Amino acid sequence: MLSLDDGEIEGLLERGELRGIRIGTRDEWRIERSELDSYIEAKYEEARRSALFNGFDFGAVSDFDQRRRPTPPPSDDID
Repeated sequence: MLSLDDGEIEGLLERGELRGIRIGTRDEWRIERSELDSYIEAKYEEARRSALFNGFDFGAVSDFDQRRRPTPPPSDDID
C-alpha cells in the first residue's frame, strides 16, 4: 500500500514512525489497518504543514483533489 520495500517498512517500524507488533515464530511484523491509516493521515498533515510553511495557498487535501473541493456559489454578477 505504501509502495515501499520490506527494508523501508521495517525501518519505519523500528524507528516507531509506523506502529506494529512482532508475532509468530518467524518474528514477522503485524500492522493493523487503523495504524496504517493513521500513518498515511500523518503524512498528509505533514505535507499540508510543509506547504503552508513554504507559502503555498492551499491548506487541505481537498485542494489537491478536485472531486472533494466544494463548488463555489454562483456569482450574481451580470456581464
